[in-house]
Amino acid sequence: MAFENEHPMASPDQPGAVRAAAPSDANDLDSPARAIMLPVVGAVRITDLAGVTTTFASGELAATVQYYMPIKKIHDTGTDSGLKIYIWQDK
Repeated sequence: MAFENEHPMASPDQPGAVRAAAPSDANDLDSPARAIMLPVVGAVRITDLAGVTTTFASGELAATVQYYMPIKKIHDTGTDSGLKIYIWQDK
């Protein structure tokens, strides 16, 4: 059986959709994200498509920079309260 990518990615300069995402400990994103941008510096905790959870401490990700990474969930716990997060999705 051939491997099929369930999460195809367009080129980084042509995202399918850009939107603000609300962190949630209970819910995954409605579809996987392929990039994240923080408008202000702050901590953010994500779970990737492999199920690995990573917390980026405040200052590890610069504000207004797009970071390409596969994201399934943005956690509320471990993410600065009130932080607006933008994600790039293929849908």
